[in-house]
Amino acid sequence: MIYHELLGLDIEIISSTDPGVEGLKGVVVDETEKTLRIYSPDTDKVRTVFKLGNVFKFRLPETNETVVVMGDQIIGRPGERAKRLVRR
Repeated sequence: MIYHELLGLDIEIISSTDPGVEGLKGVVVDETEKTLRIYSPDTDKVRTVFKLGNVFKFRLPETNETVVVMGDQIIGRPGERAKRLVRR
């Protein structure tokens, strides 16, 4: 999962060092090295949250299964995460 493309995935923040984003649900609309931008249909807003310090639950559309990921495991640009897989 840590090498998967995150854009477009349903996401929920299940634990956070920032209580203001804990429980946030939505769709990943952008990703940088250290942040995710999440569109929440409940508030009709896009929130930027740090990867570090958060625990995310993603729903994979292909299988409809959910995967829990620590934010520090997905730090880095998407292309860099894929390169780490090749190097191992």
